[in-house]
Amino acid sequence: MACRAGAFNISRIESPQVNFFLYEHGWTPSACRLNIALDKERKAIGEVLGYNLRPMEDFAGRPDDYEWTWQDLYKEGHGSIGLTPICGPNDLSSRYLTEDIPFGLVPWAAIAELLGVPMPLTNGFIDIINVVHEKDWRKEGRNLKDLGIEGMDKDTLLRYVRTGK
Repeated sequence: MACRAGAFNISRIESPQVNFFLYEHGWTPSACRLNIALDKERKAIGEVLGYNLRPMEDFAGRPDDYEWTWQDLYKEGHGSIGLTPICGPNDLSSRYLTEDIPFGLVPWAAIAELLGVPMPLTNGFIDIINVVHEKDWRKEGRNLKDLGIEGMDKDTLLRYVRTGK
């Protein structure tokens, strides 16, 4: 979650001679706003499938109906004794990007497309990282075929998730 929006601090990532700390330096107000927006897109998929996804609420111990502001999220990550020592990536080939994009965001976007859920920020982020990495993560990442759900509709997908068939 944090690393995806924090990755918009690419100048820090491409400066290996300077260590930066992901939550102290990369967890900016803008990164928090992006994380909240990306989280809402993922939650929309859960809602369509009948699930109440709450990754940020679990992270922060907040109730289900909590309405995040960037200030709240910023306080949760910035200055946290558990998060402060986490160094950010110092290379664009870091797993923060080469795993989270093809095996995190790409499957979310593919499932959203299958369900007809718009994910403009997620798709935009994938497009940006595709340019940065000079790759097509949608082709190289985990797609619907890899997930075994290609050609399914919502009902078929739900049955498959619940029963494995």
